[in-house]
Amino acid sequence: VTTIYVFTVLKMAIEEVKLKRQLGVIHGVGICFGLVVGFGIYITPSGVIASSGSPALCLILWTVAGILQTIGSLCMAELGTTFPISGERYSYLRIMYGPMAAYAYLWTYLLGLRIPANILKALILSRSIMTLIFPDCHSPETAITIIAILVQILLTFLNCLSVKWAANTQAFLTSVSVLALTVISVTGYVYLAQGKPGSLRYPWDDMSADGMSIAIAITIAIFAYGGGSALNFLIEEVKNPSITLPASIIISMLLITILYVSVNIAYLVVL
Repeated sequence: VTTIYVFTVLKMAIEEVKLKRQLGVIHGVGICFGLVVGFGIYITPSGVIASSGSPALCLILWTVAGILQTIGSLCMAELGTTFPISGERYSYLRIMYGPMAAYAYLWTYLLGLRIPANILKALILSRSIMTLIFPDCHSPETAITIIAILVQILLTFLNCLSVKWAANTQAFLTSVSVLALTVISVTGYVYLAQGKPGSLRYPWDDMSADGMSIAIAITIAIFAYGGGSALNFLIEEVKNPSITLPASIIISMLLITILYVSVNIAYLVVL
């Protein structure tokens, strides 16, 4: 009898163990904003303007890409409120298609997307550092590779050492990135206020009429908005998910779209 009682109590305790719901709309906006705003906005604008041709079409495509990514993130939010369990796509695939599909997705995502993306980020950071050191000549490729490896080792060490340190580092780097993008945006508007429109003087010149080029441009822009559904990974820690999740996505994606369009206005005006 005692054994049965103990087993029953333990079973009840295990079933009652849940993540504490403590993330509200402000937390959700911060998480989405921090994960979307990354290296993409620094490398994609040249591809978008090259494929779209005209400055006006470029800005329109950046706006459309933000809207499309918001719609996609809201679709993920619907899945998150329907299946309120952490894990995002892995959990949804496991529910709908079984463990094999979820397992295949997880390893494909890890090896085919996450690792290459991290390598690309490290290489971009490394190349930027070397450009500051060698502004007037070609940066040594060996040095760029070594710095990228050291960056990856440092970030891995921080994540292994302390999750809190890693989170604080990410928050700091995101703040620096957003500050830099804000300064760039303000500079563009200052130039416009001074009557210096730059490339916006003739906004429709050289507009591309090729559907494939426009599709490529909008695909490149959508890449910069990736990460809007990241809050689904933490759905079990979100308070009132049916309200908090979509509200966080809409607010954060609206702010990011305004920021990205402003940054591109600055690029077109100043450069």
